[in-house]
Amino acid sequence: MKKGERLEVAAGRVARAVAKWPNIGEQTITGTTIKNWREAERGHPPADARSHFEKLCEHILSRDDPKAEVERLLRDGPPDAAKS
Repeated sequence: MKKGERLEVAAGRVARAVAKWPNIGEQTITGTTIKNWREAERGHPPADARSHFEKLCEHILSRDDPKAEVERLLRDGPPDAAKS
């Protein structure tokens, strides 16, 4: 989103990717799920859990190709996620 993609488009794309992660199970992940998660993360005080989210954003945006890093994370899931 920080690179100009509309919220609805980005949320839908993220939801489709997250729904394929093995550790999600039977949960239904939609664009609305992602938008709600984003708003919840943005609502944390900066010293709270949001600082982790902000650090992740800074890391991704500092990469030579932030879009490729996002695509990799969407494809592979979080680095600490269980793989099937």
